[in-house]
Amino acid sequence: QGSDVFICIETNATDVDMVNVESLTFSQGNFISSPIVGGAENALTAVSCQGSKCSIRSQMPSAFFEDEDPQDVLAEGVVVLGFGGRRQLRAKLISHDQRA
Repeated sequence: QGSDVFICIETNATDVDMVNVESLTFSQGNFISSPIVGGAENALTAVSCQGSKCSIRSQMPSAFFEDEDPQDVLAEGVVVLGFGGRRQLRAKLISHDQRA
């Protein structure tokens, strides 16, 4: 079994809402896991978007933790933003996990 990762995405722009998470991919070297594809979460992932925030909980596969000195994990995704309740825009997000 893997470990849960929690991601919070928030905008500080006014009149902008987080509509949904379109995609999320974790990568570490050649290993890739895609817990959200086409707006659909896998069985080990939960997404909640309310107003200017989206929170994601996903269980990362144990392969990310097998090495004694693992490489950093890169999280990339796309969220759909709503403007004034009408127009929508997809925004690409990238996060890099720096291990201490």
